[in-house]
Amino acid sequence: MKNAQIVLYMVLGLVIFLVFLGLINLVVNLVPGNKVISPTDVTQYITNCLNLGLTCSLYTAGLNSQTEPTSYTENAFKNCLGDLSQKFKGNKFTFTNTKPSLQLNDETSSATLSQLGEMQNGNTKKTLESFAAQNNVAFRKINELKEKLLLNKGKSKLIQNLDPRYFLNIYQIDDSKEAVIITDKQSKINENEYKVLFVN
Repeated sequence: MKNAQIVLYMVLGLVIFLVFLGLINLVVNLVPGNKVISPTDVTQYITNCLNLGLTCSLYTAGLNSQTEPTSYTENAFKNCLGDLSQKFKGNKFTFTNTKPSLQLNDETSSATLSQLGEMQNGNTKKTLESFAAQNNVAFRKINELKEKLLLNKGKSKLIQNLDPRYFLNIYQIDDSKEAVIITDKQSKINENEYKVLFVN
């Protein structure tokens, strides 16, 4: 009888222990813990957003000559960032500057952001700084060509002496308007030749 009682107590003790372990496991899974701060993942995500903002602004500026690439880069970047606290749960973000600086050079276009702000996880803080994105689009050159064509002064001579990197498609809309598409063979976005459309 004593042996049976000992076995019964051992079985009950084991069952209670297993139930206790199960409850601990359930509580651990239900209560969200803070994720370990991951500056690398956050930095990569922000860089991707900056690159997306730059690419979108160049596409939009190509389709609409009235669009200001700088403001469009800012808007696209902010939209992409969204709420980082939702994406990287357990971390809090404080932004001090969400306006990238846009450089439209002769051979490349780039966007930079020296300091975005700060991310915090518990007592750990990380400064978010030095982000850059670049595209092989010579926006300044193609924009200068567009402006010269819009002026209409010496247009035929300008077209005759056109740099072979550029290809023009001109479509007559009516007696006073024409649509012009400039293709820059040396400027590429996602392996596609960069184009600018405008109505003259």
